[in-house]
Amino acid sequence: MKKCKQCNSNEFKIYPNKLCQKCLSHNREVNLIKQGKNLSISSYELITEYIINKKSINKIAKEKSLKPFQVRKLFSDYLIPVKSPTEAKKKEINESIFDKINSVSAFLLGYIFTDGDLLLNLKTGKYFLRIYSKHYSQVEKIKSILKSSAKIQKREEKNYGNVIQSEIYFLHIGNQKIINDLLGLGLTLKKNEDLKFPKISEKLIHHFIRGCWAGSGNVTIYNNGVFSSIIIGSIDFMTEIERILNFNGLLKRNIYQNNHSKKSSFLIKYANEESEKLYNYLYKGTNLLIVSDKQHKIYKEYFKRKGSNQI
Repeated sequence: MKKCKQCNSNEFKIYPNKLCQKCLSHNREVNLIKQGKNLSISSYELITEYIINKKSINKIAKEKSLKPFQVRKLFSDYLIPVKSPTEAKKKEINESIFDKINSVSAFLLGYIFTDGDLLLNLKTGKYFLRIYSKHYSQVEKIKSILKSSAKIQKREEKNYGNVIQSEIYFLHIGNQKIINDLLGLGLTLKKNEDLKFPKISEKLIHHFIRGCWAGSGNVTIYNNGVFSSIIIGSIDFMTEIERILNFNGLLKRNIYQNNHSKKSSFLIKYANEESEKLYNYLYKGTNLLIVSDKQHKIYKEYFKRKGSNQI
C-alpha cells in the first residue's frame, strides 16, 4: 500500500508526487503564508471538516462566518478536490456490510427481515429500504452498524378512526448494492407472505434470530416471571425459527395464528425457564451494539430480581 514520503501515512489519497493530501496541502499553505497570503482556515482544519467529518462547504462557511465562495477559494489554494454535486448528495454507507456474514451483519439481517421493508420510489422507479422502530435508540444502532449518513426520520402517530398508526422512527436506504444483497439473502417485496430464511452458518444463526427478536419480538416480566414471544408474517419462516430453537435445547412450541393483526401472522412464546434458555442461546457471544436495549434491560431486571449473576 502506498504511503506518503513525507509523513509515512496512508490515511489520505497519495498523489503522483508521493505526497498525501494532508502534506500536499500543508506545503501549499506554508508557501502561501510566505507570500503574505491571509488564510482564514488552515489546510489541516479544512481537510478535517470536509474529508473526515464530511461537512458541506456551506456548513463550513457558516461555522466560520465566511461566504461559501471564500471557502471554495481555499480549496483551490490548498489543492483539495471538491466533490461533484452528485458525489456530494450521495449518502455514505457501508455497502459491503453483507459481503461476509458475521455476528454484526447477521443481527442486522434479522432486524431488517422483521422491522424493514422494500418500497418502490415512484419518481426513480427503484426500490429503497426502510428500516424502522418505535424506539429512536434502536434506529440509532442500526444507523451506526450501517455507518450510514442517512437522516433518522419520524412518522407521527395518526388516528384514522378505528385504526391508530403508531409513532415510528425510520431510515431510508437507497443503496442498490445493499438492496440486491438483501434480495439475494431472502428478503422479498411481500415478506409477510414469502420471506425466505437465509443460509447462515450454524455458529451465527443465534445472532440472526436475536436480530429478528429485536425487530418483532417482545420480552416482559409478569408476576416475577419472564416471558418472550415473537410474531412473524411468514409461517415457513416462523417454523424454521422454532425448529432451530428446539434443536438448540428449547422445548418444542406450538405456532399460533396471531388474531390481533390485520395481516396474517404467527406467534411463538416462551415462559420462565424456557425464556431463560432462550436468553442463554440468543445472547451468547454478543455485545451491546447488537442487542435490543429494551429487551436486554428487561432480562437484566429479571435476573437481578431473581438474584442471578447471569448478566
